[in-house]
Amino acid sequence: MPLRSSLVILATALVASACSNPIEGDWRSDKKLPNLQRNSMTVESDLTGKATIYATPAYDLGLWTKFKFEFKGEEKNDGYRWDFKMKCKSDQCNGDNFEMECKVFSGDDNGGLDKLNCRGDDRWEDYPFDWERDED
Repeated sequence: MPLRSSLVILATALVASACSNPIEGDWRSDKKLPNLQRNSMTVESDLTGKATIYATPAYDLGLWTKFKFEFKGEEKNDGYRWDFKMKCKSDQCNGDNFEMECKVFSGDDNGGLDKLNCRGDDRWEDYPFDWERDED
C-alpha cells in the first residue's frame, strides 16, 4: 500500500476516534451501595445499552433486588446531556420502567469527562444515579 493511502487511512481513524461520544463506554456507581455492590451500565456508540441496578423496596431497606435494564438513549443538542428510556428486563419487574436524564461532566481527578450524573423519574426519582468510568 502506498504511503499516501496509509496516511489517509490513519488520519481517518484518528478523526473517527476523536469524535466518539463522551457517554459511550462502561460506567459504575461512584460509591458502593450498602449491599457492597455497585450498579453498572454500558453505553454503546448507538446509545443503546444494558444496566444492572440494585434497589430496595420502601417497606424493607434490607431486601436488595437486582434489576436488569436495556435502554435506548438520545443526545440533547448541547452535547453533554442524554435521555435514556430504561426498560426493565428482570423477572421481578412491576412498573419499573423509567426515563433517566444524564449529564456528563469533568471529574476532579484528571479533568476528563469521567463523571455522569443522572436523574430518574417515577419510582426512581429519588434514587442516586451518580456514575464514574469503570476502568477495571
